[in-house]
Amino acid sequence: ALSKIEPVFSAAGFTYQQISKEAKPLYHAASVMVCNYLAVLMHAGLKTAEAAGLNHTTFWQAVQPLLGATINNIGTEGAVAALSGPLVRGDSDTVSSHLSALEDAAPELIQLYKSLGLQGLSMVDERGELADDKLKALKSLLSDGLDVTQD
Repeated sequence: ALSKIEPVFSAAGFTYQQISKEAKPLYHAASVMVCNYLAVLMHAGLKTAEAAGLNHTTFWQAVQPLLGATINNIGTEGAVAALSGPLVRGDSDTVSSHLSALEDAAPELIQLYKSLGLQGLSMVDERGELADDKLKALKSLLSDGLDVTQD
């Protein structure tokens, strides 16, 4: 099948890469994370904005430039370099205020916020720019109440 489809891809100008049969579940999981779970994340963010009293359409229009810049930065710099916000700054006070606000307005989103925060914190750690005490404080704050498996 590859011998028949490769010329079609090439003629259409598509970039393609062959992967092993064993890698297909990981490829699919990666696609689910960057596409399907992005929709889940956008839904959570929109729900949080609406809980803050923001109009869905107005908020969506306001974040469009931020989303575009983030996606562009990920494509050009990589996700680790593109990460910004309170985790990169080591701002435990802001993260704590987010968690308190979510507790009141959307408690079902706290685990998502904390789980994504911990993943983000590992990216911050990879950058090597944040002091260990700030990393530890953020990790403690985000791990609290989560079943976090230790490596």
